[in-house]
Amino acid sequence: MKSLQSEHAAEICKGYDAPQTVLDALAALGEDASPRALIDALTGENLHGDAATFLAHGMPPREGVWWACQVADYVKDTYKPLDLSDLIDAAKTWVRTPTDETRRTAMAKAEAADFENPASWAAAAAFWSEGSLAEPDMPEVPPPPGLYRTAIAAAITMAAVTPDQGAHASAHYQHFLTIGIDIADGGNGQTSSQGQEARQTASPPDPLTPANR
Repeated sequence: MKSLQSEHAAEICKGYDAPQTVLDALAALGEDASPRALIDALTGENLHGDAATFLAHGMPPREGVWWACQVADYVKDTYKPLDLSDLIDAAKTWVRTPTDETRRTAMAKAEAADFENPASWAAAAAFWSEGSLAEPDMPEVPPPPGLYRTAIAAAITMAAVTPDQGAHASAHYQHFLTIGIDIADGGNGQTSSQGQEARQTASPPDPLTPANR
């Protein structure tokens, strides 16, 4: 998983308040376990939500925001008549062109949406990935370390449990993990749509091209 922040699952776990289920799985694998080994161990125990949250905390900013965008895109039809497209586009714009202007635009849209959907958390993750929390003419206030990863995890969790009140959360998490693992492996998150319900189809994701990495 070449795009992750660390080659060691233990290092990623130190970056957030990992639940005991994750720590127990890591202990069973050993301190030198890879992120993929821990994800496989967690999914093998049907702990797909824990695996997705762990992966979110291992993602670099742009890859993580891109993952959140793909997930939000996947469930956006379940939020109709609310249209999430503008939020998703704002977060994607930051991924492609990570400037202070694009990150502030993304955050403005997230705040307007009251953080009540996965796309708003994807947009917030873009803002919290870099730069300053203060207004442009104020002294710089860096985001707390890892805050963007918390937003990514929130986007993934909300997308998994909200559309059908959690009835199919495990299946949603499994699909989102497939997307996230592809991105972590250097892909763009475009995976097979076989088995998806028609209402959950997503637009083909734009690639994270090497020139934009």
